[in-house]
Amino acid sequence: MKNIDFGEITCAEFLQELSTSSSEDAGVVLMWIDGYLSGVSGDTSLNWKDLEKFSTNLVAYCGKKPDEKVLDAAEAVGIAE
Repeated sequence: MKNIDFGEITCAEFLQELSTSSSEDAGVVLMWIDGYLSGVSGDTSLNWKDLEKFSTNLVAYCGKKPDEKVLDAAEAVGIAE
């Protein structure tokens, strides 16, 4: 897997990256995004079910808005409460 500039990558590029990554690498990417959102929100807990739901929702959202920056999409989807 190559370096990813999450501040620049679009949803389309993000989905392409996920589709060509191993499940382990995809998990690392999604955990990084979760960590980013935790830093933004101040949330220090990790809920596995919420992370799974967030990941599914982020992929669906990005499929509908391929030109949006992935971090903007992640913030729009948010972590389920």
